[in-house]
Amino acid sequence: MKSLFVVSAITLTTIIGLLYISQSNLPTLNLRAVPTYDAYVFAVQWGKTMCVSGGSSCEKKLSNIPKNHMSIHGLWPGMKSGARIADCNQGAEISIVDDGSATFLEARKYWPSLNNNANTVFWGHEYNKHGYCYSNRIKDFDYKKYFQRTIDLLKEKHINTLILDTFGEQSGEYKVSFNDLKNKIKNKLGGDYFSVVCKTISKKQYLQEIRISFDDNFNYIKTSSGGSCNTGKDVIISYR
Repeated sequence: MKSLFVVSAITLTTIIGLLYISQSNLPTLNLRAVPTYDAYVFAVQWGKTMCVSGGSSCEKKLSNIPKNHMSIHGLWPGMKSGARIADCNQGAEISIVDDGSATFLEARKYWPSLNNNANTVFWGHEYNKHGYCYSNRIKDFDYKKYFQRTIDLLKEKHINTLILDTFGEQSGEYKVSFNDLKNKIKNKLGGDYFSVVCKTISKKQYLQEIRISFDDNFNYIKTSSGGSCNTGKDVIISYR
């Protein structure tokens, strides 16, 4: 009876030890459930439109983006149905530090904050709301992996040059009908995988964002969003 008690005590101690080791390997910043998802929206911005109300700070950051390239707003996990998911990081907010690494040198170039916020504030918002889900998916909580994957996607799919590749190098305010804009981008991407976001300035409609839909393996899928443009009005693309 005594030996059985000793064996049981040893077994219980072993189980507790294993549980401790297992828990110690979990991310310490967020032990709450992370939302599941099966798709992404990749939102890219047209900088000249963003800077209309962004002032000199925006123009300075815009000058670091290659001329007439699109920059990143964010890579947002969601559902193929179009349903949104909860914010990815439900725990303590993670602060992003620009450590001067190759990833953040590229982020300054392709993913700047085009308003009055510091880049790291913008990146922190995008990572805590969206990027943490990707970290949880790949089981690697080095946030630079999310930023690098997003930047790589921008270049691999040639999304940074999407407008240049579609309409060529223009100057000033280039005007196009909404249907022409949509059809030409559709032909360039190979399908109806995107929506267009516009911004009205002085009663004129300007291109602001293109939001492209991917499955969770980064293959194009048809979008479930209709965008925000007035389809009966021309869209202006302001070239630098």
